[in-house]
Amino acid sequence: LIIWLLLFRNAFALHPEAHYLSTPGLSGLACDSLNIQTPDHARLTAWYCKPAQDSSQFLIVLDGGDAGNMSYDIPLAQFFMDNFHIGVLLFDYRGFGTSDAFKADSNAIGCPEYLTDLDAAISYASTRYPNRKIIVYGRSLGASLALVEGARRSGITGVIAECPYSSQASLAQHIQHLNPMVTITPIKSKLLEPATSIANFRPDNLLVLHGQE
Repeated sequence: LIIWLLLFRNAFALHPEAHYLSTPGLSGLACDSLNIQTPDHARLTAWYCKPAQDSSQFLIVLDGGDAGNMSYDIPLAQFFMDNFHIGVLLFDYRGFGTSDAFKADSNAIGCPEYLTDLDAAISYASTRYPNRKIIVYGRSLGASLALVEGARRSGITGVIAECPYSSQASLAQHIQHLNPMVTITPIKSKLLEPATSIANFRPDNLLVLHGQE
């Protein structure tokens, strides 16, 4: 256990998992199991979790972090369903869960392809449920991607960003301060830099940011 904990201390960047901790069905949630195709022909696994009264005008696209897979977000989806009767679309980035395999640099903070995956999930939700108002709820890496997506795409009612980073450079500096043995690889792409996009949010978007620090 001590060895595992020491190894995990170095696991600050991408760490996808293929195994699902649970499924919506095992958690007592009704859901549709889906496959979403991205414009560059990647297949993403997704779950649409349906409340007993699936009549809300809203739909949440839940965009996860840089580790694990979408099964980690089932409790949050259940919270929205139980308390607000809102349907929630969960999906896995390529290389996560049972989505198509993808070779990513485990020392990087993210990949531009993940923004393509988020965009495909939003497009799927907008097409399948055209009368719903889309709210993107992002966590960690997903929060930063949600900020970029909310600034570059119309048709999103709101973005909730839980613990986003402001820039790859600032996050890398913070991580390496915690553990000098860790090497972080910044990716030269504005698609991974939320601070360059956030000023472009439109007046009709709701933006909520929150986190511990």
